[in-house]
Amino acid sequence: MEQPEFDFRIKGRPLKVGIISGELFAPKITGIGGFGWAAKQLSQCFSQNVELGIEAVLLMARKVEASHTKIETLHGSRVLWRTGTLREQFRRIQAEKFDLLVSIDNQAIYRLFFWAVPRTPILFWIRDPWPPADKALIQSLKIPGSSHPPRGTQSRDMRSFCLDYYLSQALGRPMSFAVPAPFLADKILPTYGFQPAKIHYLPNILARNTRPVQKFTKPTVIVVGRLDPIKRPWLAVALAEKFPTVDFIFLGENHFKGAGGWEAEALPANVQMLGHVDGEQKAQLMSSAWVLLNTSIHEGLPVTFQESLAWETPIISCVNPDQVTAHFGIFVGDANGTGLQILPKFEAALNTLLHDSDRREYLGKAGRIWIESTHNQANFLSVFHSLCQEMNLFL
Repeated sequence: MEQPEFDFRIKGRPLKVGIISGELFAPKITGIGGFGWAAKQLSQCFSQNVELGIEAVLLMARKVEASHTKIETLHGSRVLWRTGTLREQFRRIQAEKFDLLVSIDNQAIYRLFFWAVPRTPILFWIRDPWPPADKALIQSLKIPGSSHPPRGTQSRDMRSFCLDYYLSQALGRPMSFAVPAPFLADKILPTYGFQPAKIHYLPNILARNTRPVQKFTKPTVIVVGRLDPIKRPWLAVALAEKFPTVDFIFLGENHFKGAGGWEAEALPANVQMLGHVDGEQKAQLMSSAWVLLNTSIHEGLPVTFQESLAWETPIISCVNPDQVTAHFGIFVGDANGTGLQILPKFEAALNTLLHDSDRREYLGKAGRIWIESTHNQANFLSVFHSLCQEMNLFL
């Protein structure tokens, strides 16, 4: 698909965009979750396509080690780290003279950037809202054999976002709201307590794969995501024990250590824990796997779903965002707590896809068609340009 030509310049100069995130997908420096992935994709899109006329600056909302703040650029863009006094931080943000802020979802720690420049337009790309029903499910999570409450499940503070929204409206600040999957739009009101007039569908940016897909000869299941309780990695390990002739490859690291976290112990011989893997190695593994396994208690629209489908790898999961799992894999039904009660359904689903090559290949190819027709750079830029026009940035 050809990329449409857009010019984002304002009176001959580049549109200056600040990308706000609490992580920047930089291993050993910041977090490497879905918010950071989105910030990285935006940064690379803008910096690698200079003809667009966009100057991007990454705004890191969380503090990092002092030595890391000496890094000037990430993913092709300059980084503004959170250092110094509050007054110094305000001055640095104001000195940038941003035309637009892009907020990767919303967190209370983003308020520094919102209110340093109270009239600068903001695009909120809402990626994982937690309405009451989702929070209740997440709060049911338990780690098998542990009496410690699982870390990473704490309720987010959404009260400040509602206040920021109405204050921004009173000040006349232009705001736009977008989601990477249509089903997320229905979660905004119950999560945040306000309803934007419009909620746009802004797809993710995935590069089109050009090389042939070649699957491993041996049945292989891939599990991608951090090894934290909310992802329930113990279910994937338990499943591996039931399929000793199938390779299970885990890509991801722990965010949480010690009490309330999960540690891999006494793993079956068919399990490989590779830690964080990115780039060509990750693409090769995802394209070669037979199935992507997801055991999380909660997800937005996981980037891993989209990446696996781009490589014709179908999904087995107990979450079904926008019916993606049901359309391009097998949805085993949701489950609270440890999730161990649904293990037989995971086992049946995996048996089905491992032994039905026609179905497995059909689901994978259908998923790739969906990804290539929706979540691509051309579609992203088309919607992003329309949102900039809606906020009158080019006047």
